[in-house]
Amino acid sequence: MRCFNWFFLFLITVIMETGCSEEQNTSSLSPKGVNKPNEYRTALIIGNASYPKPGGLFSPLANPLNDANDMANALKNYGFAVTVLKDGTKREMDKTIKSFIHNLSSNSTVLFYYSGHGVHVQGQNYLILSNQP
Repeated sequence: MRCFNWFFLFLITVIMETGCSEEQNTSSLSPKGVNKPNEYRTALIIGNASYPKPGGLFSPLANPLNDANDMANALKNYGFAVTVLKDGTKREMDKTIKSFIHNLSSNSTVLFYYSGHGVHVQGQNYLILSNQP
């Protein structure tokens, strides 16, 4: 099973290093146009719905693509630059994640949203790619 365990660790590290200091009020987001000076808001949204085997280990899902669209639209209204990947293969996910990480800066406010199958195994969480058997 392919996984993106390293990705969660990286995102947590980026958020901790770039986002939260005690002087900042992180309890709410301000709408578009009211960003803090030099703040760069960015979000990576992944929606996986097309799993290959109905009735198999991971069956297709009805809502992840709609969830991804809705979240993207909501975050755009709050001034986020949004990267969306729907039903991405491993290669597409790797490319999208690397590009997203490359564009981060020290003044980035980062949000990651995933809708699709996931599993929790021995204390670790894993995202399930759309092209998994």
